[in-house]
Amino acid sequence: MVMTSSPAEDAFNPALESATSAVQPHLRATCLLALDVGQKRIGLATHEPGTQLIFGLETLVITQVKEALDTLKQLCARYDVTELLVGLPLSLSGEAGAQAQRVQQFAEQLAQVTGLPVTYLDERLSSVQATRSLQASGVKTSRHKGLIDQEAARILLETELRRRALAVDETR
Repeated sequence: MVMTSSPAEDAFNPALESATSAVQPHLRATCLLALDVGQKRIGLATHEPGTQLIFGLETLVITQVKEALDTLKQLCARYDVTELLVGLPLSLSGEAGAQAQRVQQFAEQLAQVTGLPVTYLDERLSSVQATRSLQASGVKTSRHKGLIDQEAARILLETELRRRALAVDETR
């Protein structure tokens, strides 16, 4: 199943999480996995469910699509991911070009393999923002391309978590 938007998340209560997730799976906390999918690498970021604590997981080097899909399926199971956030590389005018179409095709395959919903996020300039953020931290980005992808995924996730938190606040 592929989605382009998602409803505001219910409030998370850690005390109830373990007691209710086995009985009522719809009450478990949402765990998102953000992906910055490129031609050679996939940057990954996730968060502590029910919090805004975000961390980069790793950067996968793509040698074979099937291998990448299998690895992502395992990561989704390990982190109990409930939704995939995939950065869509739109042009500055907002159009989906060839790379955006490749990303969508990959995301659809990933959704089939994992059974998880996919939400596409506009990732225009996320790599530029990630590069600047890392450079400001003293990282030599020319030597650490994988960190740029991971940071771009982290930025996508952070932006989406903020958007969802604002949506919840507006409904109260």
